[in-house]
Amino acid sequence: MNIEVRYYSKSGNTKKIANAIAKQVGVSAKSIHEPIQGKVDILFLGTGIYAFDIDPDII
Repeated sequence: MNIEVRYYSKSGNTKKIANAIAKQVGVSAKSIHEPIQGKVDILFLGTGIYAFDIDPDII
């Protein structure tokens, strides 16, 4: 099973949470700007809320 953890974080808080999740599932957390290689069975995607919306980079 291929598991990926991706995040977008301006302040670093979402990155900390992504790293904690990644550690528990045995993978490395990566920025959303790094392309996903191959098939992914489970994707954890994290971002913050900025001005009552998600950042356009996440879309």
